[in-house]
Amino acid sequence: MKKIGLILTALVLSAAFIAGCAPKTVTNEENKGKIKVSTTINPVDQLVHIVGKGRVETSRMVPAGSEPHDFEPTIKDMGLLTETNLMFINGLGMETWVDKAVENSGNKNLKIVDLSTGVDLIPLEGHDNETEVEHWDHGDNDPHIWLSLDALVLMAGNVEKELS
Repeated sequence: MKKIGLILTALVLSAAFIAGCAPKTVTNEENKGKIKVSTTINPVDQLVHIVGKGRVETSRMVPAGSEPHDFEPTIKDMGLLTETNLMFINGLGMETWVDKAVENSGNKNLKIVDLSTGVDLIPLEGHDNETEVEHWDHGDNDPHIWLSLDALVLMAGNVEKELS
């Protein structure tokens, strides 16, 4: 009997914990007046959230755990692109699918904002792009620019400029 009580208590506590971890549902009223933008990858999405504070509603295209290099937008993603006027990308070949997605969305007012603009690029030294583990050709520079604090500051400035 004592075991059953412990198991039931554990189940109730687990259910309460899981319910507390569920994402908050945002109502249309809460999003009223916010700038709707699209982002590509998590670092870009997080940066736009931080800079835009509560004034921006983002739609991240590349889901968590997905590879941005070989990502293919879904019909739902294309629908989101028709509802926004700004799309923030990392740039430097990280999102090769963006131009085609924007063209296929039919949104003539959608502006692509390349956050790598003005960033001092980090050369890929000692990497043979032919044998790189990820098998992606990044050219001569590392596209993971958000890892540099100096680059991150410039990227944040690029976000601020576009949102202003």
